[in-house]
This record gives sequence, C-alpha cells and structure tokens, in this order.
Amino acid sequence: MVAFRNILVHRCLQVDVAVLQRIVERDLDDLLGFVRSIRDRLPG
Repeated sequence: MVAFRNILVHRCLQVDVAVLQRIVERDLDDLLGFVRSIRDRLPG
C-alpha cells in the first residue's frame, strides 16, 4: 500500500493497470482501509 500511495500521491510512476487489478482482487480490504484513512483526514 505504501508504494501504491507513493505512485498516486507523488506521481513518480505511471499506474500499472495489472498491479492495480491485483491490488483490487487480492488486497481489497487493505485498499479500502487505506481509502478510509485518507478520507478521514480530509476536511469537511
């Protein structure tokens, strides 16, 4: 998840669709937890 965040936040690399698909298929709970933690830090 850290590497995924780095790619999205810093735009250091292009998002690899195959990697994104594996994350969604295998690590969806981790991804959703990550999204919740980001959402909880946003104002409003």
